[in-house]
Amino acid sequence: RSPHSMDILNSITIYTDAHRGYYYWSGHQIMASPVGFSGPEFTFPLYGTMGNAAPQQRIVAQLGQGVYRTLSSTFYRRPFNIGINNQQLSVLDGTEFAYGTSSNLPSAVYRKSGTVDSLDEIPPQNNNVPPRQGFSHRLSHVSMFRSGSSSSVSIIRAPMFSWIHRSAEFNNIIASDSITQIPAVKGNFLFNGSVISGPGFTGGDLVRLNSSGNNIQNRGYIEVPIHFPSTSTRYRARVRYASVTPIHLNVNWGNSSIFSNTVPATATSLNNLQSSDFGYFESANAFTSSLGNIVGVRNFSGTAGVIIDRFEFIPVTATLEAEYNLERAQKAVNALFTSTNQLGLKTNVTDYHIDQVSNLVTYLSDEFCLDEKRELSEKVKHAKRLSDERNLLQDSNFKDINRQPERGWGGSTGITIQGGDDVFKENYVTLSGTFDECYPTYLYQKIDESKLKAFTRYQLRGYIEDSQDLEI
Repeated sequence: RSPHSMDILNSITIYTDAHRGYYYWSGHQIMASPVGFSGPEFTFPLYGTMGNAAPQQRIVAQLGQGVYRTLSSTFYRRPFNIGINNQQLSVLDGTEFAYGTSSNLPSAVYRKSGTVDSLDEIPPQNNNVPPRQGFSHRLSHVSMFRSGSSSSVSIIRAPMFSWIHRSAEFNNIIASDSITQIPAVKGNFLFNGSVISGPGFTGGDLVRLNSSGNNIQNRGYIEVPIHFPSTSTRYRARVRYASVTPIHLNVNWGNSSIFSNTVPATATSLNNLQSSDFGYFESANAFTSSLGNIVGVRNFSGTAGVIIDRFEFIPVTATLEAEYNLERAQKAVNALFTSTNQLGLKTNVTDYHIDQVSNLVTYLSDEFCLDEKRELSEKVKHAKRLSDERNLLQDSNFKDINRQPERGWGGSTGITIQGGDDVFKENYVTLSGTFDECYPTYLYQKIDESKLKAFTRYQLRGYIEDSQDLEI
């Protein structure tokens, strides 16, 4: 088959024709469902011809664990260089379809069984149990190979069986005790995108999400149904992707957005992909299945496409979450300084930035990483001291206003000092509005001229949560 999203084979309706009194498989139609049975059943176009030499026969594929074996009877064989082993084409006059099961479920038979055994090509993965239990692949599709022209007397129509590994289960079940990988081709909805051939090491095909062309209604989108046996387990989502430019991607879980950010480029070209051309991005927070049973990725770029390989769902235990939060806090603390010895603070680091890093450290678990938490807290305090030392403003935490204007802050009436909250870790000030332009609400501080260096430019930085008609 050409590259395609995974579907679930439900049934095969087989048609029979005759040649010189010999009956043979002349064509068939496939009925299938999307992954997770998350949509209506659909019918593929007719393969071959709708022969009427005998009544049509319907083979139900979804019994037991699906069809794991075919035993075909060949009416005619012809050497033809196809496939990886240059197999012969076989016109079939009968096939037995055996079901994977722990019990002796009777096979379905189209006309008669034969000796061409699919297990010779796709052996079981476990030989310690009967093949019906230890099989490795399931029948996933049947197409039809046709050779010769319409006027030729030697037209060959040979059914082509496609198989899929048994690990590709139908419902995208997310485990609660291990990482679950779901290929993007197991999605049930694709908009402004396409399924493309895989590079050979991903285990299957890939999904390409096209750019929107600067039309927000045309953003490439893939949606994958998922099923959670455990409703209490918390998960983080991770996506494996490839892109030649930094690209803005959004991940939704149900109706909630769990990731929306620009991710870095990973490859120089999306042709002839190598393993090193793929990267990962991950949701920072953990979520439960209550968000919904659908995960999706949307391409917000107006000019660049992206390739999605798979989704990964990582169960978050208390220990794992503590380790993840510790690693995240360590990276944030180390990023404050110019070197590993913490002698200097990066020039772009603000007090507000330090406060946000301090919050990460504060929320670390005392139970799992108390010593590391104390060490990081000391580093954050050191960063705060370095910031205060290079700051020419006094009382950067707004302890007092108008108490000593010559050595701190002065201002008008209508200014209040408030304690820290989720946005500001330390004190902050609120300047009330005014209806009189002649008497605005203002805040100021004088800097001793002796502290200013000649031929030196200075930068004023601060964090403003909300404002209207503010002048600095």
